[in-house]
Amino acid sequence: MIDDKKVKEACDKALKNSGFNNNADAYPYVNGFYDCARWAINAIIKDLWHPINEEPVEDKPFLAKQIGKWRVDVNSSLFPNNVWSTHCKIQGIKRWLYVEDLLPKTQKGGNHD
Repeated sequence: MIDDKKVKEACDKALKNSGFNNNADAYPYVNGFYDCARWAINAIIKDLWHPINEEPVEDKPFLAKQIGKWRVDVNSSLFPNNVWSTHCKIQGIKRWLYVEDLLPKTQKGGNHD
């Protein structure tokens, strides 16, 4: 995921390449760029989250947001007593998303240069 540091680095680069004579003139534009980048990132990520009342597909890795930490897990019928709602309560899971949804999509049969 893109963090604030990367967004700020992009803003600094935009500021240096802006052609403005001073930072005060460029500030509203760079600040707007930063706000738009954060909004876009949050909007995309927000749509990937699943509520805990929706159980992940078996054997498909997911990333869970727990209280104070992140966890990569797989929902599997191989584990005894694997009841999703109980698992969420014990682990403190608040929301989750599929790991594959965070990765770039590739076209099947495509060649990479």
